[in-house]
Amino acid sequence: SSTPLTRRSSESFSMDEGQQDHKQHMHRRPRRQHHPLEEDDNEDYFETPWVPFLPCLGMFLNWYLISQLEVLGLSLLLLYIGFASILYFSYGAKHSVGATKGWNT
Repeated sequence: SSTPLTRRSSESFSMDEGQQDHKQHMHRRPRRQHHPLEEDDNEDYFETPWVPFLPCLGMFLNWYLISQLEVLGLSLLLLYIGFASILYFSYGAKHSVGATKGWNT
């Protein structure tokens, strides 16, 4: 719920004393920034190791392997990706919220 504000001047707003006490009680300390090289026992989040180096290495490795394919292998790969994409999007269109319950619900 929002607290009602009373206008004292044309540019400033204030709250009653009870509302100010409640507001100070509800105020949370901001979280401090986490430095990537700093050890921290806080387990509120998960950090993926070696980002962005490991994903980039994986991309380059996959592109290298694809570049080593012959024409038949490359055409079969494109055919497989096309068929899988058609299957994926047709399943999604049939089972989406808009198709089952309608978009206006």
